[in-house]
Amino acid sequence: MPSLGQNMIDTIVPEEAEDARSVFASGIPILIGAPFQKAVGIIQNVGSHNLSILLNQAFAEGGPASIEFGSSTQTGRVVSCEAAGKEYKLSVAIPATDARDLRKFERFPVTFDVRVWVDRLVTEVEASVFDLSSHGMGLETPVELTEGESIGVEGPWSLAFGVVRHSRPVAEGRFRVGVEILHCMPKDRGEL
Repeated sequence: MPSLGQNMIDTIVPEEAEDARSVFASGIPILIGAPFQKAVGIIQNVGSHNLSILLNQAFAEGGPASIEFGSSTQTGRVVSCEAAGKEYKLSVAIPATDARDLRKFERFPVTFDVRVWVDRLVTEVEASVFDLSSHGMGLETPVELTEGESIGVEGPWSLAFGVVRHSRPVAEGRFRVGVEILHCMPKDRGEL
């Protein structure tokens, strides 16, 4: 199985893909599998129920695909696979996981650390992202954030600006926070 190290990421993500990164999930390495095939890919975009992925091998259009984010796996179908230089741009449709789920945008479970800035706080707060969608993210923070509060979130690949939509305590000194992403931009590759 390929390593998800920085060298692999550097070989898969071409310089011209930088401006295509428009969401906070862009740049996250994933493992994609199909019958008799596995590859490391880099998320380029997260849609309502689909992912755009850049990888270094072709996958059959119309075929099944499994996407692994750490310990979570999503199952979908390859909608398209187009050559892009030496790489391939893959679009995978992922159906809603629960027919009762009324969310407009699919959430993808992830786990990575971020820094959060809030105007009312003197310093940034360390937090963890536990899910992402094309328009939002779930955070776990050590401080309660207020509904309607504007925040900045710096992740490994991107900077996002958003609004807190809900916040609830989950344990002593830990809060689950839902954030609507209003704007996102990639970090300079030199910082990675």
